[in-house]
Amino acid sequence: MKSQPFLVAVALTASVTVAAPSDWPCFRGPNHDGTLAVPFTLTRGEPQVLWRAKLGSGNGSQAVVAGRVFTAANGQKDRVVCLDARTGQRVWSVSDFRADGNSTPSVESNRVYVLGHGRSFPEAACVSAADGKALWTAALPKGGGPDHYGLAGSPRVWRDLVFFNVAGGAAVRKDSGEVAWAHDGHTAYATPVVFDARGRPAVAFFTGDQLIARDARSGRELWTIPWKTELEVNACDPLFVGDRVFVCSAYKRARSFYDVSGASPRLLWESTRNGDGHAYASGFIQGEGIFFFTGGSFARVDMAGGDVLWESRGGNSVLLLGGSLIRVSEKGELTAGPFDPSRKVEPVLRAQVLSGTTRAVPAYWAGQLYVRNEAGDLVCLKISE
Repeated sequence: MKSQPFLVAVALTASVTVAAPSDWPCFRGPNHDGTLAVPFTLTRGEPQVLWRAKLGSGNGSQAVVAGRVFTAANGQKDRVVCLDARTGQRVWSVSDFRADGNSTPSVESNRVYVLGHGRSFPEAACVSAADGKALWTAALPKGGGPDHYGLAGSPRVWRDLVFFNVAGGAAVRKDSGEVAWAHDGHTAYATPVVFDARGRPAVAFFTGDQLIARDARSGRELWTIPWKTELEVNACDPLFVGDRVFVCSAYKRARSFYDVSGASPRLLWESTRNGDGHAYASGFIQGEGIFFFTGGSFARVDMAGGDVLWESRGGNSVLLLGGSLIRVSEKGELTAGPFDPSRKVEPVLRAQVLSGTTRAVPAYWAGQLYVRNEAGDLVCLKISE
């Protein structure tokens, strides 16, 4: 284990941005799984385009808080961008921090936390949500393994810490930028997941070669699940339910379900068939069902035995908003329809909203859906009446 304090801090701004219950403050929303229990009535007919914006490239999503959209982009300038959520007008942008456009900012109070690149190592940064003013930066461990898709994991704010899935996992104090703890390992692309480990807070990092659970405060390793794939592309967030965890990927691995109540994880069931997992699309758990993508289909898998109960073609990213399931395909097609966990999803809305490769998870705020493609085209749609 390596613990390294790095400290670069400046004063806070006076303006405060406070997340409301319906805000979308981070990757996959306030519940960290793409679900949000809000009053939601799916719009009839093709959704109205409210505005479009052009950003730098990347597959990162957006945080939407208090009427502002926060996102990151690759390019020579405007690497962290704040837009008006209703109009798409630019509020501010940051060009002197090299944020990774595959990562999604996290917003808490008046601060925006982002992950990017230093001169020779990953770097975390915190800027003011009011005006983009730099508050601190922190050097993070580089880690080993191949670098196919940059730094795609998103910051996860928890109490006074921010977790980053770099190397074997790192935690930074959110007020100062001091690195609380950091570990060597192989950097991958999933976002850290906070969970309860037998009554104590823990955080899971899906690295390039394993799923590691650590004590959230100390960083001490609790358990590991080896997970080696052909290209070390582990990008799907692990899904926890009680003392169990669902792990999914592609590249000659598929999906597995483990009991993690003891000192060592115990395999409950698995599918090893190539194509039974997904390279990057994370799912969610509702009741006794695990809902996720397998190849080109969205499926429900029975938690008890791993059987596929139904499959519905289409989509590569998903949100569950109220009682509606929203999917976006890698070709930019939006489909939406009522969600009934007991049966195959039948879309009642279908629209081509973007062209080009579209892998980013949509974001939602106040009846509006935000969808971005890899080239940096961002569209805001009216999705709810």
